[in-house]
Amino acid sequence: MTSSSFSSPRMVLRGCDPLAEAEELVRQLSLRRIRESRAEPEQGIVHECVWALTLDVQLHYLEDHRSGCSFVVVTGPSQERVEEFAPLVASYLGPWTWPELLAEVRRGGGQEERARALLRAGIGAPDHFDQSFFDHVANAARSPEGWLRTAGVWATSYPFWPEFVPLLREVAEHDADPDLRAEARAIATAIENQVGAS
Repeated sequence: MTSSSFSSPRMVLRGCDPLAEAEELVRQLSLRRIRESRAEPEQGIVHECVWALTLDVQLHYLEDHRSGCSFVVVTGPSQERVEEFAPLVASYLGPWTWPELLAEVRRGGGQEERARALLRAGIGAPDHFDQSFFDHVANAARSPEGWLRTAGVWATSYPFWPEFVPLLREVAEHDADPDLRAEARAIATAIENQVGAS
């Protein structure tokens, strides 16, 4: 995203045209666009726009490749600076709250709705561990349904909680799908590397 070392939680946007909503906020605040990039699916992002909220605080709009969800993040040189602006952005854009994201996961529905709810909640997950979400992801990753196991593994790639590592190692050892085994192994290794670096 940026060299700024602090960021807000990811704010998952609702609505049928989240980019238009973000651009309306940008217009109202007269923000300067810093950059825009498209189609980096290997990094998971297919569209990113960055605007300057101030000289040192930025607003990032991102579209996630796997989930099809859009979210915004505020970045800056300190947590205090980020916390000055993140509530303003949230109050204007009205992103999904964590209780709402969990309620959508619990609600279920068809294959696409269930998978999307898991991924959306993964994107919007807090930095700290949440047992309820972990349980939903673990149930999905152990499901007899391949599409649901895939959604469960992918959902772990957003919050990067170390608590996911044993589950991912289990999938990497025992899942019937070799591609999903490889993906689970890669995510587990990435989480371990991040935890080791912090």
